[in-house]
Amino acid sequence: MPGTTPRYSIPYAVLGDQPHGPNQEKAIAESVEAALGTVDDYAHQKAPTSLEAAASSDATITTSVADIPGATLTFTTSTVNAVAVVTAIYDWRLTATGTGYCYGEVTVDGVLDSRKALFVSQSAETRLPGIVRKRFVLASAGSHTIKLQCHKDSSGGTALMCGSTTVLSVDLAQ
Repeated sequence: MPGTTPRYSIPYAVLGDQPHGPNQEKAIAESVEAALGTVDDYAHQKAPTSLEAAASSDATITTSVADIPGATLTFTTSTVNAVAVVTAIYDWRLTATGTGYCYGEVTVDGVLDSRKALFVSQSAETRLPGIVRKRFVLASAGSHTIKLQCHKDSSGGTALMCGSTTVLSVDLAQ
């Protein structure tokens, strides 16, 4: 049986093949079962799990990278290469001018990501939203921690990440 379908490689007889009876039927059945098994495995994957943590209080932004209180998620994956789609929503408030730039950041398993939300000083009492969305592949199975952090580039002025409206959301597929 030299012929096969292009997508699933299901064998078939071509003109001039000798009838193979049970052997031919067995080869076709095994190929169909393998193709259906792949589809079935895909259809029965776990639906993504959604996790969320809101900041528990305002975080005064300093020149040191610091955790935003409450905006941390720790969870366990059962598979290698699980995918975490992280959405970080920051609510930044400038309370006194002179702050310069402020940054909202995401840390995954202790590694600070290079993508940041950037906030530029305006006038006092300015309040701005910022969003970072990124896909991370978690290479190992086991415990993982994702958290929101912040810092500013100068010591002047005062700024906050506002609690309860600064939110970390993770959609986890494994």
